Amino acid sequence: MDEQITDQQALTAVTDPNTPGAVLQAIAAQHPELWPQIAAHPQAYPGLLDWLDGDGDASVKGIVAARRAGAPRLAPQPVAKRAQARPEPGRGGKPKTTLIILLCVLLVAALGIGAYLLLGKGSGPKVKITPGARAYGGSGTEQFTATAVAKDGSIIAAGETNSIGGDFPATKGAKDAVVAKISPDGALVWAKTYGGSGSDRFGAVAVAPDGSIIAVGSTDSIDGDFPDIHDSGSKDANGGLNDDAALARLTVDGSLS
Repeated sequence: MDEQITDQQALTAVTDPNTPGAVLQAIAAQHPELWPQIAAHPQAYPGLLDWLDGDGDASVKGIVAARRAGAPRLAPQPVAKRAQARPEPGRGGKPKTTLIILLCVLLVAALGIGAYLLLGKGSGPKVKITPGARAYGGSGTEQFTATAVAKDGSIIAAGETNSIGGDFPATKGAKDAVVAKISPDGALVWAKTYGGSGSDRFGAVAVAPDGSIIAVGSTDSIDGDFPDIHDSGSKDANGGLNDDAALARLTVDGSLS
């Protein structure tokens, strides 16, 4: 099971304007008290904002509404806990939360105040990706075409390979799809290939809330890990078999589920 993101790690990440959206998603799943900062974060992508808007309280909905209305996108201010709105003295009922939030956002923009903390200064290694470059492969040609970040900070990379040795398992055909898990410091945790006797590849990858991996791409194999292509008798302009779209759901260790 993925390790929990600590309060300090989460607070450090949400106050860094360069934290990737995938990391913000992982923090949102474990730390609902930080939803207002995540909603105001410049890397919060539309799908994450929709989710926060659907499940968040009035303050979160107000921030999302301000983002959609074109209010300035600022690095969020760090706060310890999200407080419940209290009735205004002498008036009863709840305050106009959305208006208050909009005024606060505009005030912060006018004053030019924004918290800026680098992930490298945080105390938690699980949300820190060590800078640097690594190469992975074998005797043939490999490439990663898509990546995603898991809750523990590791990188899930997907692409294709035609090697018969090295870091990846030997290919079964002309080209196999490949998925690899890489630790935050760049070490290869595991790599697995998928395909048949033809050419298979993954072009996009995502990590589901339960930690499973969703990979999509294409295949022209008539055997192996993917079902037989629908029209194995037709040819493309180059004389090869026409491709089918491929979608695979993998377990946290890369096994086909």
